[in-house]
Amino acid sequence: MTANKRFKRLVRARAAKTGESYTAALRRFRAKPGDEPMLSCSFCGKPQTEVKKIIAGPGVYICNVCVELCDDIIAQVEQQPDAAPRTSSGPAPERVLQSLPSRANTLRSLEADIAGKVGFLRRQGIGWDRIAGALGMDEPEAVAKYAGQ
Repeated sequence: MTANKRFKRLVRARAAKTGESYTAALRRFRAKPGDEPMLSCSFCGKPQTEVKKIIAGPGVYICNVCVELCDDIIAQVEQQPDAAPRTSSGPAPERVLQSLPSRANTLRSLEADIAGKVGFLRRQGIGWDRIAGALGMDEPEAVAKYAGQ
């Protein structure tokens, strides 16, 4: 029992230090020696095996391809500071469709992280009224969504 408590404490400490979810931190500890954890870009969804480099942030990852794309976009904006704003009503539908899988993955990851934090707060004796207020929802809605955590 004591070893398990120490292990959980290590995982929680890593999650707090890096900002990643408990599950993501747990994956780091459960990886076999010499194995790299399987990561994927939070923006385009490509796994680390398909890109040169993955950069980790607090709970998110970005690949070198997306970083280069960002650099290009920033360079274009800096070159044309007085350019007229786009008159288009928004991005092309195909581009929106392409971005949906990575956004859905990010949403699932955030929902799992919030659920873990709600579970932690409940184990600490925090009431549903305070949790619901922090989440900006009604207490019954919070209970319905996170009571199983």
